[in-house]
Amino acid sequence: MLVLAAGLAAGLGALVMHAGARIGAESDAAIRLARELVETKAPQLASAADPHAELEKLFADVRRLRHVRIAQADAPQPAIRDRVAPEWFTTLVMPAPAESRIVTPVATIVVSSNPLDEIDEVWQELVWLATGALALALVALALGSLGLSRALRPVAAVADSLSRLEGGDYAIRLAPEGPPEFVDIAERINALAATLQRLDADNRTLVQRMIDVQEQERRDIARDLHDEIGPFLF
Repeated sequence: MLVLAAGLAAGLGALVMHAGARIGAESDAAIRLARELVETKAPQLASAADPHAELEKLFADVRRLRHVRIAQADAPQPAIRDRVAPEWFTTLVMPAPAESRIVTPVATIVVSSNPLDEIDEVWQELVWLATGALALALVALALGSLGLSRALRPVAAVADSLSRLEGGDYAIRLAPEGPPEFVDIAERINALAATLQRLDADNRTLVQRMIDVQEQERRDIARDLHDEIGPFLF
């Protein structure tokens, strides 16, 4: 479990380290694209019938691009939508702010970077990756625990059989299953149980014979006493 957690942490750390460079590259590319679009359409503003309407149309076209904000130099910047990534993550991966000013016949246009969308996407990717990796780690842990419990199941059977042998239950027999080592242990315990069972049976037979011999001796002595003392008493 610790190895899985360390691997997950290392993978997420590597992604976070590369996230800043990725977000910065996306922002720079978006600003270059927006600048080229503005510079391409800037000459049309002066010849347009309604330059301000044409400017608003240009703003609408640029705002379709991701990771950039566009506005006139003296106008307020557009509001930022609700965030997804937490503030600490945003601070950690936020690239240096980038801005480009384009002077047109109608107005000075400011194109600035807005990497918040990309930061939110990276954060969501990290969350999904962490969730998937955690689920995979839990499944691997569950499968490993199941496999380990099944592999060590013969240990409990061996301990139980030894306890029963200690209590005098020599009829116990272990099923030879599991790894080869446990199979060998089970066979040895079965052989030991069979030997103890045979010795126990032999001991019982010997004790019974001793009892029979003693009983026979008692009868012989009683008969001899009767045969020898009887005439004297008569």
